Amino acid sequence: MNIRRLLVGLAWVGAGAVLVRGVSGSCNVASSLRWLASRPRAGQRTDRPCFLFVLPMLREQRLIESAIERFHGMAVEWGAACVAVVTTEREYAEAAPDCGDTPTPDLAAALAERFGPVVRHYHVPDAGAIMVDQVNFAVRLELKRLANEGIDARRVFVAVYNADSRPDPRTLSAVAALAAADSDVRVVQQSALFTEGLGRHGATADGIALLQSRWTLAREIPRLRRQAAQARRGTSRWPRLAHCVGHGLFVRGDVLQEFVGLPTTTMNEDLAFGYLLCAAGVPIVPVPLLEFGDSPSTIIGSIRQTRQWFWSYPEYPRAHGLAAAAGLGTPRTRTLLTMQGLARGGLWLLQSPAVAATLMLPLLAQRRGPALAATVAALGAYYGLPFAAITRYLRNAGQQVHCGPQEVAGGLVACLLSSVGPWWCVGRVVRRALFGARYVHDKTED
Repeated sequence: MNIRRLLVGLAWVGAGAVLVRGVSGSCNVASSLRWLASRPRAGQRTDRPCFLFVLPMLREQRLIESAIERFHGMAVEWGAACVAVVTTEREYAEAAPDCGDTPTPDLAAALAERFGPVVRHYHVPDAGAIMVDQVNFAVRLELKRLANEGIDARRVFVAVYNADSRPDPRTLSAVAALAAADSDVRVVQQSALFTEGLGRHGATADGIALLQSRWTLAREIPRLRRQAAQARRGTSRWPRLAHCVGHGLFVRGDVLQEFVGLPTTTMNEDLAFGYLLCAAGVPIVPVPLLEFGDSPSTIIGSIRQTRQWFWSYPEYPRAHGLAAAAGLGTPRTRTLLTMQGLARGGLWLLQSPAVAATLMLPLLAQRRGPALAATVAALGAYYGLPFAAITRYLRNAGQQVHCGPQEVAGGLVACLLSSVGPWWCVGRVVRRALFGARYVHDKTED
């Protein structure tokens, strides 16, 4: 009996937590969608910034040509822009002997010749190079080339994207407008909805895509908006932690030179870079135009992706050390930022257990009616309402999407799976700490 009471109590706690997070998330989704309907005001600055697209690629035979065509078109339309496609020797080192596909570096070289001179191909000769090494390699060489042409790094925005990224065609104009309106705009983040594959890979894959997109609207965009507003004010007793994402990231060239590129000593570079910017008081300004991308088409692909993404959370103390070594922020600021990062990691680990407890509540509680109502309310607020809002937004944008019982069921499976990858990552973190196991940055796309 005591065990049953304990389980019932835990189930009620889980349902309560899911309800609270669901209500706040749904409110944030609505707020983000209203904000996305806005547009940045045009500034008075007459000089147009130069944009440098950096596309790191590893085993992207399926996407490379369409990606280069897409960003080449944006660069040509803007005028003062170029595209750097960066491959790595790692592709040859990891290629299967019987692989019949032409390696990505060979394709990149041929496509750069076809689309040149706007498109240039760089190849990192290190077989151990990961994405951040590719980005830093190309940025260093391209900023040097642009400087030789008389273009100051302060006039260059480096834009990092993935091969499957599909930014809004108005993105460059919007970023330029933000920079023109405020000279303190040095870092701009474009957020993404992962809805390009909806309807192609089954209900669970659709649920995973919608859950990832819910996170963008419910957490990522609101945190960016709060951090940017606070950093512009200059002082606060409680510093806001926002994170950068490794796609849709615009960084002014002089900022990258000041930080000596993106961080290379953490497993993931993007959240660590966001931490350093927050510690330094640099606004990470969100742009009210979205990028659209794919999410994993399989359950195991999603788990592996979240396993890689979660590495940033247990490594927030390492980011703390990087900021301290660089003299960014005060000890108090760094401590508060680290606490926020670790707390968010803890919430992610608890997400699936809390949803599971919510589902178990009607089975465990003696008063089934109130328990069932609590479960429906909690899950409806947590992902039902956000899914419906995202679907409506996409339909208004002209996309043919559906959010019916199958997608709702797929979303429930996605919620139950969302903490699996992070717990797998925790196991790896412990194994690395205890036994010195070595892990490298995994490719996070299918």
